[in-house]
Amino acid sequence: MSDVALLLHTLNTERRPMGLPLTQGTLAASVQNVRSVYRLVETDATVVVLPLFHAHGLVCGLLSSLASGASVWLPAAGRFSASTFWDDMRESGATWYIGEPTIHQTILDRYACVPEAPYRALRFISTYDPSLELAIQGRLLAAFGAPVVLQAHEMLEASHLMTSVIIVGAGPSGISVAACLREKSVPFMVLERDDCIAPLWQKQTYDGLKLHLPKRFHELPRMAFHDHYPEYPTSRQYVDYLKSYAAKFEINPEFNTTVLSARYDETSGLWRVRVRATDTGVDGMEYIARWLVVTTGENAQSVVPNIPGLDSFTGEVTHVGDYNSGEAYRGKSVLVVGSGNSGMEVALDLFDHGARPAVVARNGVHVLPREVFGKPTLELASMLLEDWRLPLWAVDKVMALLARVVLGDLAKLGLRRPTDGPLERKGTRVRTPVFDGGTLERIRAGDIAVFPAVARFGRDKVEFVNGRALDIDAVVLATGRRSNMPQAKWHGDRNGYPAIAFPYSWDGYCGLYAVGFSRRSFGGSSTAAVRVAEDIGGAWRAWREGTEGL
Repeated sequence: MSDVALLLHTLNTERRPMGLPLTQGTLAASVQNVRSVYRLVETDATVVVLPLFHAHGLVCGLLSSLASGASVWLPAAGRFSASTFWDDMRESGATWYIGEPTIHQTILDRYACVPEAPYRALRFISTYDPSLELAIQGRLLAAFGAPVVLQAHEMLEASHLMTSVIIVGAGPSGISVAACLREKSVPFMVLERDDCIAPLWQKQTYDGLKLHLPKRFHELPRMAFHDHYPEYPTSRQYVDYLKSYAAKFEINPEFNTTVLSARYDETSGLWRVRVRATDTGVDGMEYIARWLVVTTGENAQSVVPNIPGLDSFTGEVTHVGDYNSGEAYRGKSVLVVGSGNSGMEVALDLFDHGARPAVVARNGVHVLPREVFGKPTLELASMLLEDWRLPLWAVDKVMALLARVVLGDLAKLGLRRPTDGPLERKGTRVRTPVFDGGTLERIRAGDIAVFPAVARFGRDKVEFVNGRALDIDAVVLATGRRSNMPQAKWHGDRNGYPAIAFPYSWDGYCGLYAVGFSRRSFGGSSTAAVRVAEDIGGAWRAWREGTEGL
């Protein structure tokens, strides 16, 4: 790999001709870097408009495509021609092309005289010259709807990709924003660190999980659930809904893309988002956009508490995100640490599969009936808030009273009610009330025990703050999830939430928006997605009109 593969004729820093030998190893590394940065696959295709004696035409256009199993087409005219360019692109099914400023300008000039029909197969446009003016980049984006990649001269040690909007996260909030932007024809990119949409729902939910709220509270903008779905869909049904939603609105995220940093450039008025390929570890891609929407939400990472002695416990310790089914715990004594919705449902699932579960209720918890008078509890709360215009504290009083009437005094079961109301607690402490799905019945029957806070763990037992002890075989940590947004970088509070309350969020501060941090369980994220898309759409139209005369 140390043998010379190519002798590159170029200019040195003094603009004098020089020969630069490229070894086989260097050439192979450049090809692999192009593949990784561009994410080239077998279904890609390109028309090589740069001559093959040009290093970027050869390495980027030809060799990187061939190494990816992609298709390479040469111009029908034998060389680049603006008059036949789009015919070549359509015939080849090209998904990208690389050019230089003169070629891009020629294509734009031709488009101004003879506008082309939209070519939806184009993933991106690349240029090897970083001097390409932002105005030309903007015109390419506006004309053809494809982001522009700025290639460094140093054979792709660094590269940049420009689009209008970058959406961080492909969960329900992220694809909601994307769908609303698609509806307005605003170009966008969705960056997702995992390899699928809604990875939390696809990879970190347990078998048999059902949504805690009626399906209408989980609907995304512009698409309802299927009529045949039950009132409380399973997690698998919800994932199917999300996949159908992404397909309907043609949302294709850049998967395996971890955002390392985001910096606002005050001079250009653009966001520079640096990323790393999650699967390969390749670092060096920088995305550039006028607007940045952060949608990683309230549940991006697991919370693992520091409990005395837990590291000395010899049994199995599992976070609820890795819990699949109670079948694996049949016949075992299992302690569930946490009394939120997940903790209560896991305890019930463990009992249903023949385990002996116990629940730790360290703090107060609001438990509400799933339905009241045949109507979902949250629908009632929504009606009181939105239709009757009652203040939040008054709705909380009604919810607490109904819970007391329907469920009784839960303090006798070891479940203390907090002093603040269920909706206020959700908004200020991000603690969602528990909607009982049958766990209380098992607690009353003595099938599921309730204990106060853990004092410490031993090798095969746990001691509680009230002095009691329990022999256990396994522990499930249902200790919640939280936002993963860095406080200082994102103008948030100490928990990573935007400092400004719903519905305003960051409200377009320097083109920065947040969706999915509303701290509301119903309607907040979808409402914010629609509002943010409206805001960006109006600004994008104004910006596009301003660039048409450039």
